[in-house]
Amino acid sequence: MARDKVWVDCPICGEEKSMEFRKNQVFKVSNKDIGEINVGGLSGYFCKSCSEGFYDISSRNKIKFAISEAKAKALSEIVKAAEVETITRLAKELHTSKTYAIQAMREGKVSSVFVAGEMRPFKKSIEQAKALYLARKKKKLVNH
Repeated sequence: MARDKVWVDCPICGEEKSMEFRKNQVFKVSNKDIGEINVGGLSGYFCKSCSEGFYDISSRNKIKFAISEAKAKALSEIVKAAEVETITRLAKELHTSKTYAIQAMREGKVSSVFVAGEMRPFKKSIEQAKALYLARKKKKLVNH
C-alpha cells in the first residue's frame, strides 16, 4: 500500500520548512460539463508562503470519486437506457475482476452513468476502456 510523503520544504516556491499538515480542507472545481463540485474533509501538506500544496492519498481518492460521480450524473441525462451495460460485462471485456471494474469507474478511468442510484458503465465507455487495455497489452509485448 502506498504511503503519503511527509513534506518539509516547498517544492513549488523553494521555501525551507514551510510545509504544514492541514485538515478539513475544501477542494473546489468548476467545469462546464459537470458544474461546480466542492469536496470537503480533505487533508494534506500546504506551504505557509505560497499556499500551494499536496493532498494525501485518501483525499485524492475522494476528489477522484467526486469528479467521476459528477460526470456520471451529467452523462446519465445524455446516455440512453439501451446503452447501459453491466459491471460483469465491463470486467469481462477488461479481463479483470468486478471489484477492479468498479474501482476503475470510481476513479474515473472508465466513464459511467447512474442507473437507479448505482454507477454503471455504458457501451461506448467499455469500448474505449477495451481499446486502452489492448493498446497497453500490445505495448508491453513490444517492449519485452
